Amino acid sequence: MSRREFCVIVNLDHFAVADILGCVFQSVHWKFYYVIFWHIIAWVYGWVIQEKYTREQPTLDWTDKQFTEGFFVIVLWNFSQQSLQNWLYYFVSIKTDNISELSRFTGILRGQESFAQAISFGINTRDWYGGRVPLAVNTILLGLSVVPTWIAVREHTPVEVEKNFGSAEEQSYPEVLNEDKKNKNRQD
Repeated sequence: MSRREFCVIVNLDHFAVADILGCVFQSVHWKFYYVIFWHIIAWVYGWVIQEKYTREQPTLDWTDKQFTEGFFVIVLWNFSQQSLQNWLYYFVSIKTDNISELSRFTGILRGQESFAQAISFGINTRDWYGGRVPLAVNTILLGLSVVPTWIAVREHTPVEVEKNFGSAEEQSYPEVLNEDKKNKNRQD
């Protein structure tokens, strides 16, 4: 089995495992397509159910089939949103090994999320017929965000940091061991 095939198999399972094995570049790409796949499924299904609910007003009692259809839209949207958020924070985390830069990047990302939530909330405060306007605006914004995200993914080169795990004692008390080495050098 080649390294490429091995990385593909690992990437389908976990972010961290792919990172440890040095398959980060491929992992980012595979996870990007994974997120896009779930968003397409969730939004197409959401549009279909919304159109169905616009044609015939549902009673939405929890024992009705229509309730289950609507509930599944929410479940799919939440799953796709959480997979996107998980991937975005993973993507940001591999852009730098500097903690200050990482803090700045995550702050920018969180600011964009808050801005988008504010727009979405504002649009949803009106009583739109059939709920098409909020769905259309959110679908368009999501679609427009794919292009710059793909450009960022395509041009990204993960930060490579040499991993030195050392012994268990060095990991637990590195400052004490360094002081001991300094004192030993001074005595010599």
